[in-house]
Amino acid sequence: MATQPSRTLSQEGFGFRMDSLTWLHWATAALAAITGLVHVYIYTLNGTLPFLFGGIIFFAAILAMFLNIYRRLVYAIGIPFVAGQIAIWLLAGMPYLTIGVFDKAVQVLLLVALGYLLYTRDSAVSS
Repeated sequence: MATQPSRTLSQEGFGFRMDSLTWLHWATAALAAITGLVHVYIYTLNGTLPFLFGGIIFFAAILAMFLNIYRRLVYAIGIPFVAGQIAIWLLAGMPYLTIGVFDKAVQVLLLVALGYLLYTRDSAVSS
């Protein structure tokens, strides 16, 4: 009985796999894009590089999800990354309060979405 060779990037293979994305994947990408844009915007206000790097990481994660690169690992790393963003904002005294509250609300929704995607066995949700 022959076994299928394991794939190095994911079960479905590397490449744009839009057919495997569900509404929750798209919603998760939208939430990550919103918080990424907020971070880039704050970088343009004060020039602090950690905000730029944070924004770049959110967009890199979206790209990794679209390219089907270890999606479950992206979700697993994304959870503590986003939770850390919330904690750092609180510990920093909640700077940029108005946009910060909006961003953290988006990030809480992002945490829920990432948690659900990680929890589901095949990271796919029925439409």
